[in-house]
Amino acid sequence: MRLSYLNSVRHAAKTQDKTSRGWAIDPVDPPCLAIRSVIAGDVSAGFRYHRVKRARRRVDVAHIDFFYSFGSGYAYLSVLRIADLAAGAGVEVRWRPINVRPLMARNNVALKSEALKVRYMWRDIERRAAHHGLQFVKPPIWTTDPTLLANRVGIVAAQEGWCKDYTVASFRAWYLEGLPLGTGESLAQILGPLGRDVDGTIAKAETQDIADRYDAETEVALGHGVFGSPSFVVDGELFWGDDRLEEAILWAQGRHALQIGQRL
Repeated sequence: MRLSYLNSVRHAAKTQDKTSRGWAIDPVDPPCLAIRSVIAGDVSAGFRYHRVKRARRRVDVAHIDFFYSFGSGYAYLSVLRIADLAAGAGVEVRWRPINVRPLMARNNVALKSEALKVRYMWRDIERRAAHHGLQFVKPPIWTTDPTLLANRVGIVAAQEGWCKDYTVASFRAWYLEGLPLGTGESLAQILGPLGRDVDGTIAKAETQDIADRYDAETEVALGHGVFGSPSFVVDGELFWGDDRLEEAILWAQGRHALQIGQRL
């Protein structure tokens, strides 16, 4: 009976002139008073009318901070996989190029001097690419991007909102077309099809402001404990390596086994 009366109140209130487009109703009196008012023929009693803006409600979306370096072998796998995996999981990706070299140096990692490990790395990447249905032609030119120009262009792209497209195009060009990263010729071939001003973009990447932003992003990664590329950070939780990408996405969703166990 109570619900029936309340529904009557809501229906009657909607008939008022003030409930036309752009007006909202807030109950300000107990429901019983409003019910008595409806019975008495005064449907406005018990309600306050006010003008409201119809705004889209903000919904917080889970996100992953994707830290990577142009020239990082294993990052190729993540660069080509993360967008689709994250989109399917309803997770946002923040593409964040960093300078991985000083981070590796802090841990006394000098990969290019370890021939056996490098040989294993390329074979492992080839296996994992096949496992995930990704193309692998041959090991790319490595090391690459000696002046970090490709990375700093990534900072420009991140600042302007096209970092994902630039990153994917760069890693495809590096791995599949055999282009070195960070040369003017390579950047022209990568940026042109993206509809970007090649000379203007490179000029921005050469500024001190972008260099400072690049260093700042690297410091942010270091603050999260990042020591290699690719890395994924979700609410302070660090996941390192392409083989941890799926776990990072589960963590962003709140569906990781450890999170579920903590909630039991």
